[in-house]
Amino acid sequence: MAIAYIVTASLDPSNYFYYGPSQMAEWKYPIRGVVVTAGLVIVETLVTFVVLAKYRRGRIWMRGFVALCLLVPLALYAIMFIVHSPIYHIIHVVYAWALVLLVSVAILCSGVVHIVEINRRARQPRNHA
Repeated sequence: MAIAYIVTASLDPSNYFYYGPSQMAEWKYPIRGVVVTAGLVIVETLVTFVVLAKYRRGRIWMRGFVALCLLVPLALYAIMFIVHSPIYHIIHVVYAWALVLLVSVAILCSGVVHIVEINRRARQPRNHA
């Protein structure tokens, strides 16, 4: 859905910054930028899916920290170019940071559940027979 929104927003020439009307007349569709942005969205979505997928073994918080090692630098790099960026780039930045927030919340929830499970196991009486 994010890719569809990015492509749709990128098709409108009025969504771009121009210094003057002459530049607007020379507008060309930025296919390379849109394809790179769509590719980044696909990679970021796949990384988030690997973290949150139920079929994966292990703790979400462990996979989440690895995912944040990839997502946060990508989001920080993307935000550096936000001034006068086309709208499709701004959509990507918002999407990237939304994924960072989603993975962070998943890490927090998974970590809390793990701590509760550890405390529950520690309080159970042990049978030494």
